[in-house]
Amino acid sequence: MATQKKKTTSKCAKEKRRFGPFSPISQRILAINIIALCYLAGGVLYLGEYQDRLIENELSAMEAEANIFAKSLAETSSILSPLDRYELSSDKTKQLVRSISDEARQRIRVFNRFGFLEADSRQLSSSHGRIKVQELPPIGEVSSFAELGATIYGWFLRLMPDQAPLAPYIERSQQMADHYLPSWSALQGETRKMVMQDQEGAMVLAVGVPVQRYRTVMGAVMITRSSDKITQDIVEVRTAIVQLFGVTLLLTTLLSIYLAGTIARPLLHLANAADSVRQGKGNRREIPDYSKRGDEIGELSAALRDMTESLWARMDAIDSFAADVAHELKNPLTSLNSAVETLDRVKKEEHRENLLAIIKDDVKRLDRLITDISSASRLDAELSRSENTRVDLVELVKEMEHFHNSTHDAEDDVKVELTLPEEGTLYVQGVKSRITQVLHNLISNAASFSPEGANIKIALCKKNKEALISCEDSGPGIPENKLAAIFDRFYSERPVNEDFGKHSGLGLSISKQIIDAHKGTICAENRLDAEGNILGARFIIRLPLSTT
Repeated sequence: MATQKKKTTSKCAKEKRRFGPFSPISQRILAINIIALCYLAGGVLYLGEYQDRLIENELSAMEAEANIFAKSLAETSSILSPLDRYELSSDKTKQLVRSISDEARQRIRVFNRFGFLEADSRQLSSSHGRIKVQELPPIGEVSSFAELGATIYGWFLRLMPDQAPLAPYIERSQQMADHYLPSWSALQGETRKMVMQDQEGAMVLAVGVPVQRYRTVMGAVMITRSSDKITQDIVEVRTAIVQLFGVTLLLTTLLSIYLAGTIARPLLHLANAADSVRQGKGNRREIPDYSKRGDEIGELSAALRDMTESLWARMDAIDSFAADVAHELKNPLTSLNSAVETLDRVKKEEHRENLLAIIKDDVKRLDRLITDISSASRLDAELSRSENTRVDLVELVKEMEHFHNSTHDAEDDVKVELTLPEEGTLYVQGVKSRITQVLHNLISNAASFSPEGANIKIALCKKNKEALISCEDSGPGIPENKLAAIFDRFYSERPVNEDFGKHSGLGLSISKQIIDAHKGTICAENRLDAEGNILGARFIIRLPLSTT
């Protein structure tokens, strides 16, 4: 059930990697870039401050014109009433308004001091009454594209933050000064500029200026203008921004797709390749090499390739180890099977005892092999789980010397001699128990080859950034063509006087495995005299010194 669940999960994981034209990473990159760009464009298109400046400039210009017109009225259209009070002449005021009001989008109204309308640039008097002047829209049909643009523009404006509410601008048939705040304020002797809103929602700019002579307010001038020019200016600016936004959006989209492709596609290829490695049955699968990219994906690719190579090497080592184990176990089992089969046919007690002794030796050999094989198979896992600590090699070799010299057999005269470094201490990072196991294997191996009365020499020194440990014996040495082979599993080159099968041939192999795990090296060489004669064997261990 558990196996079936794992297979189902793996299948689902692989199906999830079959993305459409845009992977999730591509979609996120596109969304982040486009949303950020749209937000920026929206803020620019709002143009609130720009519009306020345009309105303020327009009102200032209107105020200057209203002041000039008010002064002209005060000089040319004022008359002295019977009450010795200056008042505006209705005829002169209308004549002056008609003469200067030549701008269609601007409207000038003059109110007398009682608030009644004296003149209006949009109303002309004739024998048939008053004629109302109104600006007509431009001739020509508006294109559907322009209507669509206007509709989208209006929709966009409605999405913008609301401005402060504007005072209403209402046209009445009988106009009075108190109908409009600018003109009413002007009659009070105060100049007032305002932005108002008509019934259609359009802005109307209004300025009210008092008409004064000798500080006497004779009336008020109110100039109003539509906001069409301001709106047109903002539309033109926004149109340019929209065009730039469209080009930028296109470039951003293309660059985002390219960026997403350089990230998402390699990751997808790496994931599929890793899945192929996992599902591969005997076929060696390669991980795509992106290491030349020089970025994080390149680092990931290199790490996955190294991991895959390590896995293949581990699998090859397991296959080789299994084959070696089968071969080594087959020999004692064959001997044991032969002895057991022969035991039933042997009648002499002496021969039966010899066969039983062979059986006991084979059982002991099998037990020793199984124990060493079990230790070797668990070594990698134990080394990966064990925590490295700071190991003092000087103290370690002293402990090994004391242990060997105090526990060896009385008839065995082989002792350990130490040569310590002048520095006093040498530290390495590693697992102390495993480094101790290596030294114990080397000392035991040297003791088995050394003649009686000879000593094993252990020397410890520092060279560059490494700690060197050498173990020398006075034995027959190692054949030159076997200096590397002695570290192979189950290789055994024992003294002629030693019982067969006493060693499994895994000691040096395990030692090399431990030293390799500590990022060090171990090698063997022969000690030679001046004439080239072999004086014994020497094993050299190099371990990187601890930097902390």
